[in-house]
Amino acid sequence: MLAVAFISSGCAVATNPQEISESLSPATGIEPAPQVQVGPTPEDLGTVEPDPTVTPEPPPESDPIQAVADATLKVVARGSSVATGEIDLVESSGVGTAFFISADGLAITNSHVIRNGETIQVFLPNATEPTPATLLGVSECNDLALLDVDGDGYPVLEFRQDPIRPGLRIFAAGFPVIFDDDIADIDYTLTGGIVNTVTASGDTAWASLPNAIEHDARIRGGNSGGPLVDEAGDIVGVNFANEDTNDLNLAISAVDVERVTAELRSGDFESLGIDPDALPQGQGVWVQSVRAGTEAERLGILAGDVITELGGVQLGRDGTAEEYCDAIRAAATGRQIDISVERPSTNSSLQGQINGSPLVSEMGMTDIAPPDDGLTTEPSDTYQDYRVVSDASATLSLEVPVEFVEVEDNAEFEDNARISAAPSIDAFNTDWQAPGILVLSEAEIVGEDIDDVMDFVADGLPCTTDGVRDDIVAGPGFEGKFQVFDVCNGVETTVFHLVLMSPDGRLAVRILTQVNADRDLDALLRAVETLDVRTRDLAVVEAIVGDLLDDEEPLTTDIQEARCIALSTHDDIGAERLINAGLLEMNDLSLLELTRSEDEFAIEAVFRCVDIERLFFDLLRDLGITDAEATCALGELGINNLKEASVNALQDPDGDDVLFEDRLFEAFAACDIQS
Repeated sequence: MLAVAFISSGCAVATNPQEISESLSPATGIEPAPQVQVGPTPEDLGTVEPDPTVTPEPPPESDPIQAVADATLKVVARGSSVATGEIDLVESSGVGTAFFISADGLAITNSHVIRNGETIQVFLPNATEPTPATLLGVSECNDLALLDVDGDGYPVLEFRQDPIRPGLRIFAAGFPVIFDDDIADIDYTLTGGIVNTVTASGDTAWASLPNAIEHDARIRGGNSGGPLVDEAGDIVGVNFANEDTNDLNLAISAVDVERVTAELRSGDFESLGIDPDALPQGQGVWVQSVRAGTEAERLGILAGDVITELGGVQLGRDGTAEEYCDAIRAAATGRQIDISVERPSTNSSLQGQINGSPLVSEMGMTDIAPPDDGLTTEPSDTYQDYRVVSDASATLSLEVPVEFVEVEDNAEFEDNARISAAPSIDAFNTDWQAPGILVLSEAEIVGEDIDDVMDFVADGLPCTTDGVRDDIVAGPGFEGKFQVFDVCNGVETTVFHLVLMSPDGRLAVRILTQVNADRDLDALLRAVETLDVRTRDLAVVEAIVGDLLDDEEPLTTDIQEARCIALSTHDDIGAERLINAGLLEMNDLSLLELTRSEDEFAIEAVFRCVDIERLFFDLLRDLGITDAEATCALGELGINNLKEASVNALQDPDGDDVLFEDRLFEAFAACDIQS
């Protein structure tokens, strides 16, 4: 099992996230830190009579330092997390700082302040009751989060436009947690200093920035997310870390804050969706919490997991999140990144892909060899290609080999979902050696003991078994057991039965499949890895499918391919945003008036689901070209070039892809195709 060491975080909120909570130890007899006065008080100056011979200058229209106080907020975030090195998920509350950047309630804070953001509230200046806030977007690698505070007409801070240089006079505003044991007693403070350098290291255990601003305006836990401003009250940076021993105070530069905030208006940016804490000596990155609806949740990552490798690179080698964030930024471009996870709570190892297959355990199924004889066919060693199939209710989806051309999706009972796929459904149902898979989401076994369910099935199968049941992890976050049967009705075979339960205990899935060749075992593992069970807006899915199939020149006429596109687009972009974008009234995904990243999601969905090679062969057949000639042309052209050209054509239907046309003519010439 992975050894886990306890380390201290340099986080501005505290040296340990658990220290910022409503259970802070009270400091008896010590008053909370008072608000800092800027400049001498009237009592210091005494009373001075005005000189009647001097015309006084009119007072300034506004006090920029007071404006900072008016726009700075106390943040209280509540959620569940697993402290570094612990096992149990516990509820906790954290305190930090935020500040308004728009009058309609947009406010900036640190990612590590809001954690998994289950409940976020802010205290407006001089308010005794909290105001709710909604989390719009998170970038844990840049340690920034964007909130939308209920209400309107708020005072705002502007970003400094002049260069930030050493020696610049600055002020740090926020709500540091010092001796207070009550959130209401944590006061607003302002400390002053100068910028020491703008090229300090921005690598911490929880984030990785290109550069950070080091300054000597003293900050403490609770200042995290607060503004660092100049004398005009303009934003110089966002405070995010401190180190008491050497009195180091760090802020994210305004240049980076403004750039990242623009991305966060559309959702998460450079984020996996976890609250990370890098462990020392290359042990990996501890997952303190997982936010709902993120890539981390889709993968099946749980709070208390340790991400040990990303893209084959060991994480936390210098005790920082640098390698982690390098990989997350690469994944933000859409690249698939291999991920390795250790789960100390179950002493298990898991593998998956960011932007790809959910986590699956390195389990005992891979050690089981199918029988060498008794096969009714002589299949090839592997299934080359897979496709996504789903049931009619859009509840279940998984990947199966393209050879599984027959799909049935009828559920026998209400609130259940069922899908079976095979080269021949009839053969799968009658022949113990025919390949195929049956997946069922069954409400009636929710809450039942897994062994009781497996006993019931084992008693009903006309098969022999050694009774051994091993643990298994499936996507997304499902866990359960599997059992192998070896002789059924006197026929030598290998039948797998799996029972899986969701982390919240509200979903139960069973899988039955026949594995009589190595490639059938590969297909089972692929199905387990890609299994997805969720409640979707079925009306949206059906509308997208209808648009795809009803178009005069449809991209596909295959119902499963159309449903795959619909599910992928629905899940990646979200039902509400699809409706608002008008997708349901359009027939061409290239016409979506969505953001660039959303349009890329739609394009990726098409080519994750559609068999472009099959379309290419169909087109050439229509031109009178034989399959042998088409195979030669595709070999010369390359499937990646074909897919790239198809993407270009979909994004720009009126475009003229001269480069692809040249490649196509060259391929035809090389294969001696006359057309």
